[in-house]
Formats: sequence, structure tokens, C-alpha cells
Amino acid sequence: MRTPSKIKVNVLDLTEKEKEAFDHMQNVDPREDLESVKVSQTWGYVETPNGIYLICKEGVGEREQVSDEYPARFQFSREFRRNGEQRSFELSPCVGISMNDEDLLCLPVKEVTTLDKFIRVYNSRLESNYEQWQDYLSREMERPKTCSTRERVEDKKDEEVFKKSELAELLS
Repeated sequence: MRTPSKIKVNVLDLTEKEKEAFDHMQNVDPREDLESVKVSQTWGYVETPNGIYLICKEGVGEREQVSDEYPARFQFSREFRRNGEQRSFELSPCVGISMNDEDLLCLPVKEVTTLDKFIRVYNSRLESNYEQWQDYLSREMERPKTCSTRERVEDKKDEEVFKKSELAELLS
């Protein structure tokens, strides 16, 4: 039985990125039978006091916080329609994107769940992945806070509002 977790996972909605990848592939390699371009995994991120970690449903992810230096990487594969109904998909990704922590926070979130419910239950490998992430992220949550990504994003928004109001004063 899996130990319940209090760690919250923001499950990403990558639908818009899939549409962008589809459009890109139609421009690069137009195919009549191309049905869709899908991200290879379900992904979610965990916000800690000092940064963001990206994890897939298999419990796989980098132990480095998402940043400019260690961007989140998403791989997309093509699905094809054959003979009207039969579907096939490519095993190799056709396109990928990289995003820093600030970009990641701008993506829509499908749902918020806990780590124990996010990482799927299947075998000992996934259980081991879950236990490792639970332990690692629990320690990250307890580390002294420096400045979170969300705070940096909010500070930038405040700065932009201030600059716009300052400009408005100068123009009036």
C-alpha cells in the first residue's frame, strides 16, 4: 500500500501545445493521413518554496529545478489515420519543445492532485519512483525559502504595471 502524500502536483493541459505541434508538422511535412500530434506522457509540476520540478505519470523527471539552464522538455509524436479508421503512431518523437520555469507556470493546469494519485500504480519500478520523489520533494518543501518562481513572475508583472503607469504619467 502506497503512503499517502501531501505534495500537490499541477497536472498540465498540453492541448494547445499539441495543436501548435500539429500545425508545425503540417507546415514542415504535410500529410493527408496525419490525425494528431500528441505529447508522449502526462506531465505535472510540483512547486516547492525554491523552484519547480517536472514529473511524468511514470514518476520520471529531473532532480534539477526547471530553469533556463535545466528547461522542461516535452516530446510529441504523430498519430496517423490509415484506411479511414485504423490508427497508428510513431514511436520516435517528431518534434519537441523546451520551456523554462516561468513559461511552465503560464501553461493551463487540468487538475491539482497529490503525488500518490498522480504517479500511476503498476509495478515495483513505479513504486520506487514514487517513494524517491516523495522523499526528495518532502525535503525540498522543508528547505528555507529563497525566492519562488511564482514570486519572480509576479514581481515582473508588478514591474510592467509600474512602468506602464510611469509612462502614462509622463505622457499626461
